[in-house]
Amino acid sequence: MALDKSLDASFAAGDRQSNMIRIKAAADTREAMARATQAFEKALEVEQECNARLAALEIHPLPANQRAAFDAHITDAVTSGRTMEWDKLSAIEKERIVSQVVEHLDIEKLTTMVASKLGLGAVKEELRQDGVRLGKIEQEFKSEHGLINKLQEQMATWDARRNTTSSERGGCVFSGPEDIQALVTMAGKGKLCTLCLDVHGMLTLAQDPYVTYESGVQVHANAIKAAFGSVVESRLKLSFEIPYPELIVKCVETASTAGRGGAKWGAMFATAELFEDDFRDGSHRRVIKGIENAFDLTQKAIDHTYPLGVGGDRNTDNRKIHTILSDQNRRAYRQCIGFMESLLPFYRTLKGGSLSSEEAWDRVFVFVMEFLTSLREVRVISTDMSDEAAMVWGCFKATDLAEEFRQQKFVEHPKALSILALTSIEREGKTMALLEQRIAKQIADAGKSDKLVKLDTPTCRARKELLAAAACEAGVDVRVTKKLSENLTPVLETALLPGEKVAVRTRRILSRKGRCVVRVRVVGDASLGWLDAAELWGASVEAFISQGGRVKHLVENLYPDVYVSSLADALNMLPYKFWDGIALSTIENVDDALMLRELIQAWKPAIVIVAGHGSITRSEFHQWVGLTSEGYEHTSQHRCSHQDFGGVTSSKWKIAFSWRRGFEDISFSISVMTAGSYPRYLQTALDDTLGPNGKDRQFEMVDPTTKEYREGATGRTSDGGCLMDGSGGAIDLSRCSKQDLHRLWVRAISVFSKAKDKMVTRQITLFELLAIWDYAGKIKYKGMLETHVWNLLHARLLSPPAKMLTSMTFGICQQLIEKLMPTRIQVFGPAKDNAVRMTPGLLETKGIQRAKASLPDDAGIELSYWALPGETPEQAKARVLLRNFAHLWWVYNLEREAHEWLRANGNHPEDKEAIDDCIRRAAGSDYWDWHRGSRLFFWRFPEESGWRKDARDGVEFWHLADPPKGMHFQNIPASSREAELQLRAKVFQLSFRWYLEKGPPDLITPRFPVEKVVDDDGKVLDIRGVWDAKRNGLNATLWSPGFALPTVQDGADLAVKWLTVSVGEYLRAGSPPQNYDQDQDLFVKSFSWDHDVAQQFNNYRMHKKERHSHGVRFIHTRNDGGPEPQTMLQFCVLNFGCLCSPYIATQGQERIMELCEGDIDDPANPFHYSECWLNLPTSKNYDPSMPRVMLLKNDGELASRKVTFVDDIHGLSRGKQAQDASVKEPPRVLAFRMNHKGNQCAGRKFGPPTLSPRPWNGAMVHTDAPHPVKGTTAKKWRRGRAGLDWIWRESGLPDDCTDPIGFIDSLDAWDVRIDTAELRRIAGLWIHLTELYTEGRCFLKGFFNALEAFRSDRDLDGWRLATSMDEAEKLETFDSGRNEAATDYPLLTRVTYQLILHVQAMRKLFDSDEPRVSLVRPMERHDYRYSCGDASAEGFAQATQYPDLVIDERDGLWLEEISAKSSNLREALNIAEKLKDDIRKGLHDGCEVWQATDNAVWSAVCNKGMSSARHLFDLLVDIKVLCHEHNVFFHCFHISGERMIATGVDGLSRGDKESGIALGFDLRDFLSLDISAFDVKDNKLEEWCKDWMGDDYTPPATPLEWFRDMHKPGVHVLAPPPAAALIALKEVARARHKRPSNVTYAILIPMLLYQEEWRARFQKEVDVWFSLSTGNFWPHSAFEPLLVGISFPLRRTRPWLLRMERDKVVALGRTLSEMSKTSDLRVRDYLRQLWRDPWAFLETM
Repeated sequence: MALDKSLDASFAAGDRQSNMIRIKAAADTREAMARATQAFEKALEVEQECNARLAALEIHPLPANQRAAFDAHITDAVTSGRTMEWDKLSAIEKERIVSQVVEHLDIEKLTTMVASKLGLGAVKEELRQDGVRLGKIEQEFKSEHGLINKLQEQMATWDARRNTTSSERGGCVFSGPEDIQALVTMAGKGKLCTLCLDVHGMLTLAQDPYVTYESGVQVHANAIKAAFGSVVESRLKLSFEIPYPELIVKCVETASTAGRGGAKWGAMFATAELFEDDFRDGSHRRVIKGIENAFDLTQKAIDHTYPLGVGGDRNTDNRKIHTILSDQNRRAYRQCIGFMESLLPFYRTLKGGSLSSEEAWDRVFVFVMEFLTSLREVRVISTDMSDEAAMVWGCFKATDLAEEFRQQKFVEHPKALSILALTSIEREGKTMALLEQRIAKQIADAGKSDKLVKLDTPTCRARKELLAAAACEAGVDVRVTKKLSENLTPVLETALLPGEKVAVRTRRILSRKGRCVVRVRVVGDASLGWLDAAELWGASVEAFISQGGRVKHLVENLYPDVYVSSLADALNMLPYKFWDGIALSTIENVDDALMLRELIQAWKPAIVIVAGHGSITRSEFHQWVGLTSEGYEHTSQHRCSHQDFGGVTSSKWKIAFSWRRGFEDISFSISVMTAGSYPRYLQTALDDTLGPNGKDRQFEMVDPTTKEYREGATGRTSDGGCLMDGSGGAIDLSRCSKQDLHRLWVRAISVFSKAKDKMVTRQITLFELLAIWDYAGKIKYKGMLETHVWNLLHARLLSPPAKMLTSMTFGICQQLIEKLMPTRIQVFGPAKDNAVRMTPGLLETKGIQRAKASLPDDAGIELSYWALPGETPEQAKARVLLRNFAHLWWVYNLEREAHEWLRANGNHPEDKEAIDDCIRRAAGSDYWDWHRGSRLFFWRFPEESGWRKDARDGVEFWHLADPPKGMHFQNIPASSREAELQLRAKVFQLSFRWYLEKGPPDLITPRFPVEKVVDDDGKVLDIRGVWDAKRNGLNATLWSPGFALPTVQDGADLAVKWLTVSVGEYLRAGSPPQNYDQDQDLFVKSFSWDHDVAQQFNNYRMHKKERHSHGVRFIHTRNDGGPEPQTMLQFCVLNFGCLCSPYIATQGQERIMELCEGDIDDPANPFHYSECWLNLPTSKNYDPSMPRVMLLKNDGELASRKVTFVDDIHGLSRGKQAQDASVKEPPRVLAFRMNHKGNQCAGRKFGPPTLSPRPWNGAMVHTDAPHPVKGTTAKKWRRGRAGLDWIWRESGLPDDCTDPIGFIDSLDAWDVRIDTAELRRIAGLWIHLTELYTEGRCFLKGFFNALEAFRSDRDLDGWRLATSMDEAEKLETFDSGRNEAATDYPLLTRVTYQLILHVQAMRKLFDSDEPRVSLVRPMERHDYRYSCGDASAEGFAQATQYPDLVIDERDGLWLEEISAKSSNLREALNIAEKLKDDIRKGLHDGCEVWQATDNAVWSAVCNKGMSSARHLFDLLVDIKVLCHEHNVFFHCFHISGERMIATGVDGLSRGDKESGIALGFDLRDFLSLDISAFDVKDNKLEEWCKDWMGDDYTPPATPLEWFRDMHKPGVHVLAPPPAAALIALKEVARARHKRPSNVTYAILIPMLLYQEEWRARFQKEVDVWFSLSTGNFWPHSAFEPLLVGISFPLRRTRPWLLRMERDKVVALGRTLSEMSKTSDLRVRDYLRQLWRDPWAFLETM
């Protein structure tokens, strides 16, 4: 009996590996027997020692008057087996109990019983021999004062002392380091200390020691040098010398820490705000994750070092060591988690006592120091790192002490209570005063407005009474509100959204943390469903008890980690009795019941749940279960129906629920478990894509009044088959035989029905049978043989349906984990209202002096930026002299350098001619201007990739045909004589600057005027001459590669919000909140600056072969009215108007910008950066208030960067003041380096660093407020608004018309055509504006569909609009006139319905008279939401996850009329109506909303405005308007149906809760926008790429290499995450622009955000692309295909690009995509040939 109790106590905590526990019992029992035998054999030898120890104990016996009564009480307790509360007994009472136990101890009987029960023959033989010897010993020492009696007293004393001095681990009791030494010897020297963790050790390992690769190598090297076996060993052993875990407390001797023992918080605990982590992905979350990782890795090391399946050598007992270490580490893990989870509740309690945040956190520090110091006092026995036994013993004692804290929930420990008491005394008066003031203010405010006062506060009862009294006196209704608690019961929605019949809402916290502490054992071959439910929830399934056969093999295949046990082995599983786990079982017959009762008697589990079919009578079921006879007095029976749980069958089951004493708070409430369930029909479990297959089948209808009909059968076949109706329920499948399951039929809705209300008759499929029993999902059964799936179905039908099992299992397990694990407190703050309501036109008002992007070419230079404060005229004059001298010195040195280079490089005539031209131009310049034009200093360019030659001679054009000839083309006259003279002056400047040369040309290029700068009175201040190479036919003979220009978003991404620390420090700290009430000079800000490249096109030479086709009429002006002679000159530089000029000029500028960046690795370089930080949606550290990709310097600050739009360079630098060197240096150095290359940097157009810059690319991004905002100029805004109004009026619509389509349909005839040129110009303008206001971009499709409708070979929605949009954008970019806009298009364009609807939508969105000002991005890191929605014919589900891991679920059924509509409508309604409702409620104000949908149509509607269905379009417009009003950043993106199934939302729409978020998984883990292709689990892409790329393969470029190495010549593999794909592809575009003939790219991106973000850029950059389906190399777990694109170099022979063979590359892409579905080898072979020689391979097609 004593051994039973010892074993029960030792294994009360249990172990997660039941197969280890089963085997361990024999070893422990054998050891106990041997120790008992040795004790009796050596009894004579130890008598003297025992007497001495007894004398030293000084036991004080009970008084005589109490002893008799107490002895009787103890004797009665021992003999009757009653349970006593040991912890409540005094030390003397414990001594007497031990004495009585020893007196009643019959060693021989006990050992015989144990040995025979375990079947140990060797022990039996030993006992037989020991019996003879024991008899002799008892005869010799049976006297009252003999050795036996004294030995019994000695044992009692030792047992009493064991309660305070010994430690028990894994069923073994250790009395001191001596006992540990034996364990160390058995384990092997140096092994045990690295696998035995306590709280201190686990917290030490929880921090990541490596910041960089180099630091990691250094740590390992130092550990090896110090003679440690590993880094882990060094850290754990040194933890005995370091007072506190550095993760939490750092020892720093400073003045501030002198009064705190020289200690302070660690970096992650520096402030409560940093650690508080309301959104579960900051410091708090990282620490918890670190603890979990340390525990998991240590347990794996234990499993590897001491495997259970291997017995070890004869001196090592692997099972015993494994048990001890696992028990120790599990305790340490629970204590660490409990300790970390206790800090925030303790902090909030202190703060609730009116302490400030800093004071409360300081008190928490005091408590932490008390706790850690207490552990250290018992932990450090010896700092001798060779004394391993002492270290392990210290870990045991520290763990025992920490367990005392844990059992009192840490904050209820006396050390914590003393701090609370002191806080209460100090702050009670202040608290009451502050509370009274707050109440008085609220009551006063409410009295004025007659409002209801709600005070959200944890007030005590006295304060509530005070509140109520004050309210009563003021006559105001005051209520105290409660905060949201975790795991709320589902509630039935009373306010239904359009189309809904019934809806249920559930709000809970997503988490699977610590679920493995709930242990489950499943009993019986009929209980496979219970095993499924327990594994789904995440419990630790210790064993499945099987009698062998088919079910055993199923379990072993499905759950290889679950131990399948026989009954005999299960009876020996430890602990014996009082196992704190859950036993689950389904019983079919008496044999099942007897097996279950025998196991319950052996285990005594905390909870027992037994299921039996409803056909079993109540009395029979009660008799079978019979738990009351096993000590479970509290047993309840419940009759449950499948339909009550949201199922579709008529199946009914009986459930017995029992709990052991101590677990009365675990409740079994059917009403709670079925909350939120609603009746569902058989149709919800069926596949509506199946057609009829029972036309010839005859059915005999069942009488509707019979029981059979009520249970789901509507008809019968002649062979015994059953017919069911999809609109009703299904029969009980568990009562069907195997043959019957193959004869089930249904009348159901199908897409093959000719009428919506007509059903088809067909046979039910295997997968539908599984879905009917709540095991839906074809993905789960991929790769299984059909026979195996049938066996699985038969096994699952033996248990209740899955919805019943999961509801019961999940509910009970959740209650048990809350009992076993420390309380987890989650705080939900109120929804904040941070929607931005900014005054239109605010930006231009602030920056009115710099609001015009364009300045005249002859504008004066603003010298004040370079002047000293208060500079005198004399100083200014001296500065002019110094500048003139500096210029002369510069020209002299330039000439000397050029000629030295010329001599050193062969003195070639071409070089000499070019250098002489450069020198004469430099000599003709001054400090500020290049009066005689400029030419690139080509010798300063690198020779690689032909850059130097291109800079000297220019680039040859690409000719489709010989250029035309003709000298008759006349200039288009300007609007006035003054404008014409300005244009002639421009031509004269070209000649004066040597940009024109003598010909003779053979083709004249006419010019036309474009007004560049116009004042407010309409006067033209500057005009641009555009050379019309289209009108003279030259452009028609040319071809030019495409190139990418930066967008407004690229410029906005450079700006970030104000921060008090560097960007890197802010991000690494978890993006803590910023206090913007401080002085703004304390913040680091983003300062914008601008440069302009003067005469940008003219900076680049035109190749000599091209000049003859670029003649110019040079008119000699006369003002006397006489004839004006003309001279024919030709361009020697690029001109504005030639098709190839933009590509070549921007290419040259990109090359110069790369050279101007300098050495990126040099920290002294203003453009230095060393790290690329990815901040992507769905990543755990995502901060939506920051850009997605950031380049950081060594000091962690954001690098200075720039973007170049043709000739406008826009840059940003970070600093606190505009005068800071970090702000001023980048623009200064850039200007210097540009001029150093001969690239004109126009000083007159320089925009100095400012927080409110002038427009760039038509947009203004200002950072003079904490959060960047964006807008446009009033002129551009009004032009855009006027353009929309013009289309509206020209279409004949009244200005106040709200239903234009209805108005048009009411007319007899309506056929309106409007001016095409004006429509194209308006469309081009709105392309620019919607780069800034992206919510309107999707409505541009109507413009271009209307413009392109005249092309007879394309339908309205089938026309590829990319080219059309690019051409229209150029009209606005280059200020093109009406003539250019009308080219190649008919004079008039027919107005379409789609155009009208899109214009109406844009008028709604942009309805203000002044420009709208918007946030660039959300303001805080928690301003984001992730949402998934799915809908079927019958039901819907929508789930929104908030940053604090709260999931808001809503599911239900459609109205019948909605069920009959299209799936596109249902999907749109489900997502749109819920989103609109949430936005109206203010739940998403100022936030990003990432909405995932598996409906491609709805995604296309949201992102492209594509829809012929008016109702879908109206839904989109409503969403856009609401998002505009509430400042919501809405992103809708498409995911595959399989990914939607994995999220669990697909299942929710059918009431299934067996996957994804329903199991507590984080929704972000399923969306994977931050995961690159090579990071997808189980991918084999490296092997696949090497197969066809051969030696050309290189590892995928890192994010940092996107901006550096990937721009260099060579072959590059690019595999960015989908959310960063557009940024990476833009870098590919820049690299290909700079080195078109020297770079090759293989690009691999998962097909997420494809249509929404990066499709257009991807298809422009690659020559061949295809989708790689899931298979051998791309895993099925990736869900979507992998998009693979290959970009080959540009060549100088036609066709210049591989993609120009359009038909062939498209056919190749389709072929590869189809091949990948069936044959990976064929894809590889094709790619090998393509990669080896792409042009030759295309020839074979």
